[in-house]
Amino acid sequence: MRAALSGKYTPFDNAEVLETVMPDVEGYELARPDVQRDEMAIVLVRPEAHDVSKRQLGDLVKTGITIRNSEVGMMSLGVDFTAWRLACLNGMIRPTSEVTVRQRHIWIDRKSFAIQLRHAVMQAREIGMTIINGL
Repeated sequence: MRAALSGKYTPFDNAEVLETVMPDVEGYELARPDVQRDEMAIVLVRPEAHDVSKRQLGDLVKTGITIRNSEVGMMSLGVDFTAWRLACLNGMIRPTSEVTVRQRHIWIDRKSFAIQLRHAVMQAREIGMTIINGL
């Protein structure tokens, strides 16, 4: 047994999350896969690097998304905009209201949440460019 969950809990398998967003992440690169027994956090970035340094050249950033999920209730299911800073590879996550999606595993309406997930992924590139241009 992996977890004791209430009757309100709605599992959303990692495979199901990835299958939902796969059509919309074509062209993204896998920057950091972190799949553990009870949780998943995957960072996908666009291949284009953007120089965002004001004083010196070389502060390169790639835009992307972080997809998180736990099949056993350790974290909510979500998508966040990510700015992947190449200088230190730390992957700054910058939530924005336009692209952040978060859903607790309570009474998930699979169809509507799948639409929200796909929408967040599709908007990430556009939002990323707006943020990069503002840096």
